Amino acid sequence: MLLIFPTEVPLSKRHLPWLTLTLILLTTISFLLFQLDDNAEESAAINYYLEQGQFENERELFAQYLNSPFGQRDYQSLSVVATEGPERVYYMIFDQQFRHFVREMIQFDDPADAAQWRLFDAELQQRISAVTYFEYGLRSDHAPAQNYLTHMFLHGDIFHLIGNLVFLFLFGFGVERLLGGFKMALVYIIAGAIGGWIFTMLSGKPYLSLVGASGAISGLMGAYTGYFGTQRIRFFAWFGIYFNHFQWPAVLVLLFWLVKEAFYHLFDAQSNIAYLAHFGGLMAGVLLGWLFRATQRSAPPAQQEAQINHYANALEHIRLLDFDRARQALKQALKQSPNHLEAMKSLYNLEKTNLGSPNFKHAINLILATPPHQTAIDPFILQINANHVGKHFSVAELEIEALFNLLIRLLRNDQVQSSTPHIAMAKKRFAEHQRLPQLLYQWGLALAKRGKYRSAATEMNYLANYYGESHYGKLALDTLQSWREQVKSQK
Repeated sequence: MLLIFPTEVPLSKRHLPWLTLTLILLTTISFLLFQLDDNAEESAAINYYLEQGQFENERELFAQYLNSPFGQRDYQSLSVVATEGPERVYYMIFDQQFRHFVREMIQFDDPADAAQWRLFDAELQQRISAVTYFEYGLRSDHAPAQNYLTHMFLHGDIFHLIGNLVFLFLFGFGVERLLGGFKMALVYIIAGAIGGWIFTMLSGKPYLSLVGASGAISGLMGAYTGYFGTQRIRFFAWFGIYFNHFQWPAVLVLLFWLVKEAFYHLFDAQSNIAYLAHFGGLMAGVLLGWLFRATQRSAPPAQQEAQINHYANALEHIRLLDFDRARQALKQALKQSPNHLEAMKSLYNLEKTNLGSPNFKHAINLILATPPHQTAIDPFILQINANHVGKHFSVAELEIEALFNLLIRLLRNDQVQSSTPHIAMAKKRFAEHQRLPQLLYQWGLALAKRGKYRSAATEMNYLANYYGESHYGKLALDTLQSWREQVKSQK
């Protein structure tokens, strides 16, 4: 078994794929209402033909037809067993070009015999028309506009139906979330019609009626990959007894699908599978998927939902032990909601298993850089600082936002002692940063609050000397002057 389908867009309980489910329901209803009697109607047409004795009358005409240009074109892929054995009865009845050939070639000496044959021919055509798949599918000699739509909702048998419905769901809900219901419907109908047209033009037969949603479903497959293009997305692949999730560029999987359909078309000619319809649907779908992505003005429904559900997706990836995907989802969750405490804790717990690794250091910087306006997450961040900074992670490895935002939290939580190495590093590495004077001023006030007036005065003098033109440099001068006056008054 060789099976590949994308799992990049998860199924959302909050936004059920109503269009996909509706298509599944309509396709199922169509089969149950209109096709359950197809086999019986087909058998009735064959039995009527044989009972009327027309097989013996037309057998020689069929042999002549096989040698005609039409016959050589349409039957060259069939074996002698099919064209000279019992199966030929089917072709003699349902090949409408042969029926036309018979009407032109058959001759009667008695006008009554001719009238009788015409009555037989009319009855036979009526019985053929009662076979739904044959009448409303696509054939090389019969492809009215409405049949480009109706053929998508008809199927050869129950197994054909179930197989297509499974793939319709697997691809449909993802495309529906990416593009929305209306655009997905356009992809489904247009790709199905184009796939049917390509098959009919290049590989159609007057005795075989193309039915099935596989061309339209191939369009959904193409739209999925066309939407993501060269992006690496998640796929589930099943090769024989081995199956797993993989991350591949979407366009690479598209090329695989195209090559597979072309290969089977060339080397599996005896099959009744419409590989060219699949190929055409894929090509139409990828162009539509790319076009809709290029013209989207806002985030698609799936991406809007993903912005809300990044954290839920991360938990699912962790459950599946897919830590790379979990890491990405948690970072996206924090990018969308920087103060998402549970996402921070999950990312920290994920990375602390490998202390000192690049991923661990990046996670610590990301968490410590969280904007400081939310005080509720202070205990968690201060605990990370106490457990790791200076132990598994040097102060010098803190990025600028992480260092400054951590300092703000340390100072407002009166952790002066813990702030000392961070202040020294800030002076050394980020002396020109516009936020440093404010931090130094707060640092001086914190020292004074703890009764360390000499150290506080030293910091205020440093601030006044090096950043005297700044707002906080001037505040430092005023503060020093205020302290001096307080000392004098106490004397």
